[in-house]
Amino acid sequence: MAQVTSPPGDTDGTGDTVVAQVTLMAQVTSPPGDTDGTGDTVVAQVTLMAQVTSPPGDTVTAQVTLMAQVTSAPQVALVAQVTPPPGDGRVPAGDPDDVAHLGPFHFPCYRWLQGYGTWELPEGTATTPAMERHPRLQRQRRRHLVQQRRRYRLAPFAPGLPWALPLGTPLDPDLSYSWAKASAFYLRGSAANLEAKLRGFLAMPCSWPSVEAMTRVFRCFHTPVTEYVVRHWQSDAFFGEQFLSGVNPVLLRRCPRLPPNFPVTEAMVAPSLGTGTSLQREMELSQEPGPESPLFVPQDPPWLWALAKAWVRSSEFQVHEALTHLLRAHLLGEVFALATLRQLPPQHPLFKLLVPHTRFTVQIGALARRFLLNPGGVFDRAVALGRRGLLALVARGLRALRWRSLVLPRDLRHRGVAATKRHHFGSDATKVWRAIRRFVTGVLSLYYLSVPRFVTGVPNVPIDVPRFVTGVLSLYYLSVPRFVTGVPNVPIDVPRFVTGVPIVPRFVTGVLSLYYLSVPRFVTGVPIAVPRFVTGVLSLYYLSVPNVPRFVTGVLSLYYLSVPIVPRFVTGVLSLYYPSDAAVQEDPELQAWVGEIFTRGFLGRRSSGVPSRLHSVRGLVTFVTTVIYTCSAHHAATNSGQFELSAFPPNAPAAMRAPPPRSKAALSEREFLEALPAMNTTATVLAVLWVLRNEPMDLRPLGHYPERHFTEAAPRRLIRRFRRRLRRISREIRARNAGLERPYPYLDPENIENSVAI
Repeated sequence: MAQVTSPPGDTDGTGDTVVAQVTLMAQVTSPPGDTDGTGDTVVAQVTLMAQVTSPPGDTVTAQVTLMAQVTSAPQVALVAQVTPPPGDGRVPAGDPDDVAHLGPFHFPCYRWLQGYGTWELPEGTATTPAMERHPRLQRQRRRHLVQQRRRYRLAPFAPGLPWALPLGTPLDPDLSYSWAKASAFYLRGSAANLEAKLRGFLAMPCSWPSVEAMTRVFRCFHTPVTEYVVRHWQSDAFFGEQFLSGVNPVLLRRCPRLPPNFPVTEAMVAPSLGTGTSLQREMELSQEPGPESPLFVPQDPPWLWALAKAWVRSSEFQVHEALTHLLRAHLLGEVFALATLRQLPPQHPLFKLLVPHTRFTVQIGALARRFLLNPGGVFDRAVALGRRGLLALVARGLRALRWRSLVLPRDLRHRGVAATKRHHFGSDATKVWRAIRRFVTGVLSLYYLSVPRFVTGVPNVPIDVPRFVTGVLSLYYLSVPRFVTGVPNVPIDVPRFVTGVPIVPRFVTGVLSLYYLSVPRFVTGVPIAVPRFVTGVLSLYYLSVPNVPRFVTGVLSLYYLSVPIVPRFVTGVLSLYYPSDAAVQEDPELQAWVGEIFTRGFLGRRSSGVPSRLHSVRGLVTFVTTVIYTCSAHHAATNSGQFELSAFPPNAPAAMRAPPPRSKAALSEREFLEALPAMNTTATVLAVLWVLRNEPMDLRPLGHYPERHFTEAAPRRLIRRFRRRLRRISREIRARNAGLERPYPYLDPENIENSVAI
């Protein structure tokens, strides 16, 4: 390890001689619109950490050429190209020990560099703690995590709620909105408030004069869906459809029997039943049956029936905003984001996989606590629960929350709606879940490969398994015509490796364990890709070896995750990082990340079923898939349609000004309107919901990762496959929506944001 400081005035680092570490002066100019508004040039000291392994006993000096690539704001990706110094006779051209093939090295730095200081940038190859061989790099990982935990300290926001940053904590630029996102956010809010003021709604604490007058609120912001709601809000079919594919689709569950406090009879609901069915459409607004708690049916007077449905929709509004949206999407999403930042170093494959799904999550959480959940805020002024009621309901909901409800396939089965017809949410969410699961498994499998169990003494380095095994066999079967025909020869000095190699049947124990102990470059991978490894290679060469089954089982089980039910994509990712359950159990950074989510997000409640430790690859796949799904698809399903379905107050009242009806006496339109929210509170709620719609400015759809946290070719290929699957799902959803009167676009992957950003 050598450390060289660039001479004064050297901003690009060219000409510096280094083997493993570079300290240089990086000059980064903040663009207009930076957080301090200066646009000044910032000079920062950057330390690049790279692990360069040379053959034993040989000291190789390399020349590092550094190129600074400004991506957005002063967020830099540094690339180091390692080449032998000119005229260095110790490393002759063409020598297989030449270190030129080790480059280029990438040093991702997608964060703000402020002021003058020292930043340590690890080389971009994803590594687990077991793969980090050099003591200095191991210390750097530990030092980074200590700094991050000091930087982002957690505290309880309210009793019984998940932990977050302390109230009033200034957010550093790494967590804050981009200039484009912040501008669009505040402009939308200002425009909505301006229209409400100009129309005089905010100064009217009175009832709406008529139902028709409500259609004029925010006329400039109407959409095709809001117009559909205005036309169909009294339809019983539309009322029920919203529980299937509305903004709270996780509430509906199959009811095998009527509860004892719901005394309905067939005669009472006969007029509402269809042919050959016994389902009823009654509603009861009280949990205590009696003379003052009647059952309401569609045959009741029109405005009475409309008021009964409005009460149900208002109750669902409270549950949706407090539990489905705030708790399960925002508060848990913030826990996932902060645990990732605090417990995983940038070179950990889980960090690289998850960090795009944490973008802006902490910022929107801070804004919610500042404007919505603060005393006297929107919930106190316009929502029935109020701030204190909201916090109490969220705490109660967290106590009742179970892990199975966060894992989509288990949740659908548990609620009995997995096979429900016209369940657009269930259909679309399942497709997205499967795509995410394949992606997660495919990525993590690239890095959790326990090589020392296969090749004793060889450093544990991330490799592409099929190419790795093929590369090994190609060293020994160069004279076999069928093998040479199918796979190119490996550019390596073969005689030095094959001299004295035992006969083929002792391939595993005799060759690998004896001859690759001192060849670190061996595990970096060979540029050969043979996906059909078993059928295309072993079947050609091990037909006469009696112990082939044991060989295949013993070797391939380490590389090809044997979980039949795990989709190919997920298996492709995780199996390369975690080939065995022991690899998961022995990753301290992974276990610390899971432990913090359990203790700070779910407050350490064992009854929740949330794992406090992970013990298997399958459990890791499910856990990571759940995190990504929650931060992306779940939030999109529960947030994107809020304004459209709530813009017309009778369809989703945020509060009710009169108690539920205690008799079946007919009501007038005026009495119905007097029970709904006043004009000023309606305008306040709709202004907030308009702001919280998905903002197209600076939106990153699911699977779009412009920041190259993964620098290796294999995970980049998996990202491209993931995006192809998502595009196929998008085409299917759009084709279906073309035939629907009210489309369900919220889980179209093009409309799903990577993170809880709004």
